[in-house]
Amino acid sequence: MPEQTIDQLLTRMDDIVDDCLLGASRLGFFAALYRRVTRTIHDLLGKDYFDDDARMEHLDVVFAGRWLAAVDDYVRRGPGCTAPWTVAIDAVADRRLIILQHLLVGMNAHIELDLGVACAEVAPGDALASLHADFLRINKVLAVLSPLVEKEIGDLSPAIHLAEKVGRVVEKPIVDTGMLVARTTAWSLAKHLAPLPPAERAPAIADRAAQVARWGRDIVEPPLLARAALEAIEVVESNDVRAIIRRLSQARTVRFDGLDLPT
Repeated sequence: MPEQTIDQLLTRMDDIVDDCLLGASRLGFFAALYRRVTRTIHDLLGKDYFDDDARMEHLDVVFAGRWLAAVDDYVRRGPGCTAPWTVAIDAVADRRLIILQHLLVGMNAHIELDLGVACAEVAPGDALASLHADFLRINKVLAVLSPLVEKEIGDLSPAIHLAEKVGRVVEKPIVDTGMLVARTTAWSLAKHLAPLPPAERAPAIADRAAQVARWGRDIVEPPLLARAALEAIEVVESNDVRAIIRRLSQARTVRFDGLDLPT
């Protein structure tokens, strides 16, 4: 049965991260990071931060559920794993990729496709407008968490600064200007989907999935000029999969909006 609460989500994420640690799977990179973000959102519920806690929990469950369903379908070789997630999970076996590529290809699938779909599902039609303020509040949380994650990646990957020399590796905003801009495009997708009836929404999602999958393939297989910089980064970064997962899982406390929040 799919998870119904954010507590159930966190339990399931714990299980996935533990399995990835046991099997030294690079799937654990994205899973560890995603669990931290989910834990932070969990601890903001009931703190008068969101306009509608129940709706935000529902959004979190629907949003994460798309990732969990993709992982389950991929493992079972079922038909439900979307094209962007197939690209991202296929990449787990590619030892050439740097840590940042694994994270970016996962964020590409989840933010550029899943987030907009989830928002439109939770707040269809005219209801979407009332979700926007809480959507932006999540952006504020991510802006606080991002420097912590960047520092951790830098500790694991000493030459990651060379990524700045890669330039426009792919034609998509998540690489150029980060997660927050990607969330802006996700909101645009939600606005496109929310007013559509189910019969029209499904093909619109399929079209978007095909586009996002292309972006994912560009992250995994960037142009030749970009590969040289990525190879230089890979040579000196940690290749200890379990150590990377543990580092990305490391609990921290951040001060945010007058609250001490775990991440």
